[in-house]
Amino acid sequence: MGDTTGISWTEHTWNPWRGCTKISAGCAHCYMFREQRRYGRDPTEVVRTKTWADPIKWNREAGEAGRKGLVFTCSWSDWFHEDADQWRDEAWAVIRDCPNLIFQILTKRADRIKDHLPADWGGGYDNVWLGVSVENQENTWRIERLVAVSA
Repeated sequence: MGDTTGISWTEHTWNPWRGCTKISAGCAHCYMFREQRRYGRDPTEVVRTKTWADPIKWNREAGEAGRKGLVFTCSWSDWFHEDADQWRDEAWAVIRDCPNLIFQILTKRADRIKDHLPADWGGGYDNVWLGVSVENQENTWRIERLVAVSA
């Protein structure tokens, strides 16, 4: 999983953890829950995966090709999920070590972004695109939280 993807707007998917909990109407039909059940997994259990070396490989390949690779990050979870707090600093370090990749991080947990950025974030990392999902008017506040982040 992750070397290639059927998602048209990215090249790879990286899931350093998988599993999530539904927090809003936009989660009602989330494909991750269906797919994890299909694999016999509990989709509500957030667990660390074994994919941590994948970005290092993709970074090397992109560098050798002289280009930037696109990586959709946490397609089977939410980067800012509270149950992943123990691994996030290590995941930020992987991102920091992969300058030939652009990590596309989308979240519905916009209220957690600012307090869960790495200590050296400053004005942002050049290789991170942060985004939020907004499924209805009730959740437009997520855009305001995103705009408040230096990136």
